[in-house]
Amino acid sequence: MNALNDNLATLLAGQGTKNVARIDQGEIPLLLSQLLAGQERVVLSLTYPDVDDRNHKSLASLVQQLASHGLKDSAAHVDAQAPYLLFNDLRKALVVYHEIQHDSVAIGVSLYYAGLTGAAAEHAILQRLPQAPSHPGWLSQPAIVA
Repeated sequence: MNALNDNLATLLAGQGTKNVARIDQGEIPLLLSQLLAGQERVVLSLTYPDVDDRNHKSLASLVQQLASHGLKDSAAHVDAQAPYLLFNDLRKALVVYHEIQHDSVAIGVSLYYAGLTGAAAEHAILQRLPQAPSHPGWLSQPAIVA
């Protein structure tokens, strides 16, 4: 989903005659990222499947990987299966996003930033970072997230 439903967008803009609008589950992180657009906040939406042995091992491995990058708070939230994570550090948000996206078979993740989703959000975040990444492994370096 890349846009808010018409009724919600109209209500937020203060236009139209409606005084209530439906908010769908998928619109919550998009709406939050739009509302916080000027504050450099990133929202990750996480989905967790029903737990079986394989998923539990993948989740445990991901939690350990996040903690090894110094992201203990993020690891604890993922371990508790938080549905959304809100970051005020763009770089750390990308580290967590990439760790989940590339290393976990147990969790789905969507990235939201300034009303953008997915690759567009990632591109916008990269543009805001003070230094462009100089090599492909930049996200996995613990020194970056310290």
